[in-house]
Amino acid sequence: MRKAKKSNLEKKGWKVGTVQELLELPDEEAVVEIVSGMPEDSTYDERLEQLVFNRMVERGLADAHAGRVVSHEEMKRTIDPWRA
Repeated sequence: MRKAKKSNLEKKGWKVGTVQELLELPDEEAVVEIVSGMPEDSTYDERLEQLVFNRMVERGLADAHAGRVVSHEEMKRTIDPWRA
């Protein structure tokens, strides 16, 4: 993460770490780390949204590590007909 973006998030009250750090934590600890790293005035919905986002990132990284990926060209061939 770029330093300027990290600094801006920290100024807003976010605790900023890395995805790798979160992936190394057991699920319960990761949830606590994510939620406690958010600004105190975060709503329930914002906290839930952040947890869902983190889970999607975890799944995407697991897929990538397992080789379940699609090339840019293949995705382009899939999406181009939608634009017609």
